[in-house]
Amino acid sequence: MSGNNEKDKNNLLLKAQQAWYEKVMIPYITEPTDDGKHSGDGEENSATKGIDTEISCPFCMGLTDEYIGSNKKKIMIIGQAARKLGSWSRQWKGIEPGILFKDVDNKEEHWPAKRMQNWANDYLNVQQRLKQPDKDNEYNSSAFWDFFRYIKKLNDASLCWDDVDKVHFVRSEGKTETEWSLTYMDEVYLSAKYEYDNENYSLLQREIKIANPDVVIFAVGPTYALSIDVALGITDSEHQNMSEKELSRKSLKVSKLFENYPNKNTCVVQNDDLKIRINKLLERKDVVVLWTYHPAALRRMDLYSKALEEITDIISKTGII
Repeated sequence: MSGNNEKDKNNLLLKAQQAWYEKVMIPYITEPTDDGKHSGDGEENSATKGIDTEISCPFCMGLTDEYIGSNKKKIMIIGQAARKLGSWSRQWKGIEPGILFKDVDNKEEHWPAKRMQNWANDYLNVQQRLKQPDKDNEYNSSAFWDFFRYIKKLNDASLCWDDVDKVHFVRSEGKTETEWSLTYMDEVYLSAKYEYDNENYSLLQREIKIANPDVVIFAVGPTYALSIDVALGITDSEHQNMSEKELSRKSLKVSKLFENYPNKNTCVVQNDDLKIRINKLLERKDVVVLWTYHPAALRRMDLYSKALEEITDIISKTGII
């Protein structure tokens, strides 16, 4: 496909991301709930007193020209959260949404969201060896990016990359910044559906719909069950009034996805709820939906090769060209 098709798809993503930013992200930052749990400054979630905690820049996924124009099977790999994106205050805070998501005279320095999307596409291309590394995009030999390369090679596929969590906490001590994961309460809040373009979907749903993959791989492990669940609208809202303690890793069985989740014996699962929701979302019946641990966890548990073999075997039996 032409570059115009790539631009159209990526513009659709940016518009959906802008609506999420305005309808979900800004209220999260500026409008605390009655119990103060979603003030967005990270203060109440900070494990260590005296550490300045802010929100990172949002991750804006994109679709590469190689993915959009490919005649090969299209695989969407969804990770946990993009790290080292920089703090909200330095790069995004105070920028008007109309500028943040708008191409001003085609000058990218006025369009941070587009820069983020371009970075995501360039980074993915570098990791797939479709582009040479540069000062902004170094080759990454981590388990997560090796997983991408093996999936691409073993399945002769075109890939796109997304994350369940679009932001994370950035904690600053002097000139040192470290990343910190969202709490479950934060994840549930930011994965909510929002009205846009006459539809009520979460951002993750909209991104999957625009990418229209043949295969979706959730590489996040069972501790992300509730976040995925909420983002795909699977479970009813009984979790919304639960406390952070109740939403701990030990009590995430409020998620229906916990009826069939990855474990050491079955590290790759085909969860019926996930498959039904995503096939319905894409208005198809043939989308393969797989769920496994994060690749780093797979390596720690010595399940990395097994997971790759199982994923490849499942995909090969589906008849997807």
